[in-house]
Amino acid sequence: QVQNLALAHCSYYVFAAMQAADEAVDAASTGEPATEDGQKTSVVCYTGVESSILRVPIEAAVSSFRASHKDVENQAIAIAKYVTTGKIQGSPQECRSKVEKLITKVQTLRSKVAEAGAKERALLQRCRNRYATLSKEPPAVSEDAVGRGDEFVEPTEKIDRAVVDYLLREGCMETARQYASPAVAEMFEFEVFQEAHNIQASLRNKETDSALAWCAKHRHRLKKLQSTLEVDIHLQRFVTIVEQGDVAAAVSYVREHLGDGALDDLPQVKRALTMMVLFGADLRSQQLQSELATFRSEDRWKKLAGEFRAAFLEAYGMPQASGLEMLLQAGFFALRTPACEEARSVNCPTCMPEWQSFIQKIPKPHRVRSIMICPISGKPMGSDNPPMASPDGHVYALHSLQKLAETSADGSVLCPATQKQYPLSSFQRVYVT
Repeated sequence: QVQNLALAHCSYYVFAAMQAADEAVDAASTGEPATEDGQKTSVVCYTGVESSILRVPIEAAVSSFRASHKDVENQAIAIAKYVTTGKIQGSPQECRSKVEKLITKVQTLRSKVAEAGAKERALLQRCRNRYATLSKEPPAVSEDAVGRGDEFVEPTEKIDRAVVDYLLREGCMETARQYASPAVAEMFEFEVFQEAHNIQASLRNKETDSALAWCAKHRHRLKKLQSTLEVDIHLQRFVTIVEQGDVAAAVSYVREHLGDGALDDLPQVKRALTMMVLFGADLRSQQLQSELATFRSEDRWKKLAGEFRAAFLEAYGMPQASGLEMLLQAGFFALRTPACEEARSVNCPTCMPEWQSFIQKIPKPHRVRSIMICPISGKPMGSDNPPMASPDGHVYALHSLQKLAETSADGSVLCPATQKQYPLSSFQRVYVT
């Protein structure tokens, strides 16, 4: 009864977690999840960019459940076995002492179940709160304002979330805490990113214990993702043992953690292990050092840290690139034109030298319609701000020309390209085809 009660109690939480996960995934993918009364509501979030705001607490709840479920199951089985095997025997005093110990174990088990349940409920409630917050946010551009550039609402909180997400991914924990407002901080699991940052730092310091513990905790998820992270870390641990010259320990470690076939694609490691077993080679052997050179380099540990980062993001349902990077890529892609390489403008973001290394990685858009950008203001020219050509052929936006005319003494316009004065009436409307 103790075992069944404990398992049933935990099963409730995994069912709730799975149900919430399905609802959150539907919300992130369709943008129209159903509320409790069956009505549809619109969640304003960047699909694929901010979906991790809902996914991370769910993945954390599922991970917490798996860890607590295994612990509770083992303790419940041990208690049930203790009772069914008739170990509560002896004198009345001994039986009373054993029963009291059994009651203490049951109470401890009960408190662990309650603690795990409270943690998982808190994570799921956090997901519900975030969903409610996202559903109340206004869209950046209203549906009736598409095509008009005068009704854009700057999504300040969305931008703040993107910045905090980037800082957390880069390990700038304190900066992220200082930057985030209370409302923005509620959208992130700082402790999850802190754990990942600490593990990456330990791998760069050639320590594998915390990374292996994380892999064991998330083994089910890593297996589902077909990740080789745990095997690669075990392999690095094996190489460390080889460096110490302990042949028996190295062979034992391979048998226990790597298994058959794990070294099939690593002939240099197999040769190193064979030399140690057959010839008793040690680390001073030049041939052995040559075989293990790849695994002993600093680049190998940096690669492991990068591999962990990728597995961590994937395990928690986060995209590999931060939301800030994706939004910047989308924005630069929309603004970038062939003219950016021919004639740079100080008002064009894609022409700024600070961004060139980032922009070069973004493909050039193929446009079926021409979009003209005013070289003075950096704003698009259209029907409400038409392009105007000067007598010498340079094109500027009407609003920019009007502002220049207002600042001049005689109402003329100084052409920025030729430095010649022209009356505003001499500029002619340009029609884009």
